[in-house]
Amino acid sequence: MRSIKESLKRLGIIVLCMITLFFPWTVRNYLTTGRFILLDSYGQNATSLWLATNPDGIMDWDMTKEPLKSLFARLPQDEAIKTLQKEAWGNLKQHPLAYIKNSVKRFFILWISSHTYHISGLEKSFYSLWQDKNWKVFSFKIFLLSVNTLFVIFGFIGLWLSRRRWRHDCLASILPIFYFSIITTFYVTSARLQIPMVPYMMIFAIAGFVNIF
Repeated sequence: MRSIKESLKRLGIIVLCMITLFFPWTVRNYLTTGRFILLDSYGQNATSLWLATNPDGIMDWDMTKEPLKSLFARLPQDEAIKTLQKEAWGNLKQHPLAYIKNSVKRFFILWISSHTYHISGLEKSFYSLWQDKNWKVFSFKIFLLSVNTLFVIFGFIGLWLSRRRWRHDCLASILPIFYFSIITTFYVTSARLQIPMVPYMMIFAIAGFVNIF
C-alpha cells in the first residue's frame, strides 16, 4: 500500500510538471483558435493525419509543396485544417489497404536509414549519387546505412531473445521502443524519429550481439 501511495505521489508530481510546462501554450492556443488544444499543434496534427492516410503514399510533411501549399494559400487555416481532416477520414475508409501498405513502408523508413539527409555534403539520395557517379559519398552513405541496419537487426534479435523477461526486468526499456514504433508506423514517420529509441535499442543490440558471438 505504501509503495502504491508513493508511486501515485510521484506520478502526481510528473503530471503537475507537465501541466505547468504546457499551460501557457494551451492558453495561447485557446486565445488564437477558440479551442482547447493539448500538447499538439492544431494544424500540424491535421496535416499529419492527412499524410498518414493519403493513398498516394506521400511521406513528406512540407507546407511549401503541393497539395498543402495551394490548400493553405486558397483557404483560411481553420477551413484548410477541416478539409484535411475530412479527407483523412475519407481516405481511411476508402483506401484501407493503401493505409496498411503505407504503414509497412513507414516502419522501414523509421528503422532503415543512413541518417545523412540533413548532413552537408551527404544530403543527396542514393539514386542521385549513383546518377552523378559520386562513388566516394555513395560508399560512405552505404557504410553508414549498413552500420545502422546491423544495429537495428541486433537490437530486434536482443528483444526477441529477452522476451521471457519482458514483463519483469525489461519492461521500462521496451515500452518506449514499442510506443514510438507504433505511433510512427501508423501515424507519420521520419528516420530521425528513431533517435529517441536508440539508447533503449542499444541495450538489446548489445544483448543480441553477445548472444550470437
